[in-house]
Amino acid sequence: MRVVIDVGIGPWGLGASLLLVLLAVVVSLTRHLGLERDLLVAVVRSIGQLLLAGWALRLILDQDTHMAWAWLWAVCLVPFAAATARRREPRLRGLGWMTAAGYTVGLGVSLAVGFGLGVLPLEARVLVPVSGMIVGNSLKVVVVAAARLVDGVRDRSGEIEAMLGLGFGSRRAVRDVAADALRLALLPQIEITRSVGMVFIPGALTGLVLAGVDPVDAAMVQAALLSMDGQTIGKKVLRIRVVRADTERKIEKFDIRPADGCISAKNFSGGNQQKIVLAREIEKNPDLLLVGQPTRG
Repeated sequence: MRVVIDVGIGPWGLGASLLLVLLAVVVSLTRHLGLERDLLVAVVRSIGQLLLAGWALRLILDQDTHMAWAWLWAVCLVPFAAATARRREPRLRGLGWMTAAGYTVGLGVSLAVGFGLGVLPLEARVLVPVSGMIVGNSLKVVVVAAARLVDGVRDRSGEIEAMLGLGFGSRRAVRDVAADALRLALLPQIEITRSVGMVFIPGALTGLVLAGVDPVDAAMVQAALLSMDGQTIGKKVLRIRVVRADTERKIEKFDIRPADGCISAKNFSGGNQQKIVLAREIEKNPDLLLVGQPTRG
């Protein structure tokens, strides 16, 4: 007979756990890191958001609540995650809608596999946390990959320009940069997956054990969730269309003709090649830009 232990901590337990946060604040102050305000704001905000989410989940997971509310919760995760990604990496134009499109496909496939094949029961208490886990874990990779891509394009701009000058298309010119960005973003997640169960115990497994579920059954559920999670099957690919969208924006802004981002730079007329160079340099927002005969083709 398995005994279920009450793990409710109450306000006192929550307050006591904040002692570790105060310790981190002290370290920041003594080391002059300047992170104490960010730490406190992040902790207070997280507590508020978690309590609000707990209250909302209590309503959604009530037996008398219609299943449609759980589906609405899962659907609303997509635009919220897309807005978060766009806010965290504003340098990459189009990241918001591309993230939303990727989440729509990735989350849909994961839920279809999990519930359609009977891996998990289609219930509100399962749908809501599983959807949040998939979207939440994906968000970290999307933001890191986007930041790596922007930095990579900036740092290797000379290499990209050289490839364009040699006749390579825009897709091929940035392919290696995009691949490196995605690889660097996925590596930490792959290492976490490798060490699961040995170095650390994931949240779902921990929660199920605390709830009194047999540890072996809990481990099987966790393994299934890891397989459904996009980070373990490589679905979080930052599509090159984001870069293409930024190229099309520059083409329209600087009136580059023909308005086709797929054409190699060498195939444009001399005047439009100069526009391409100007677009590249002006978009960097330089303090001073010296240009010789920019309007002469």
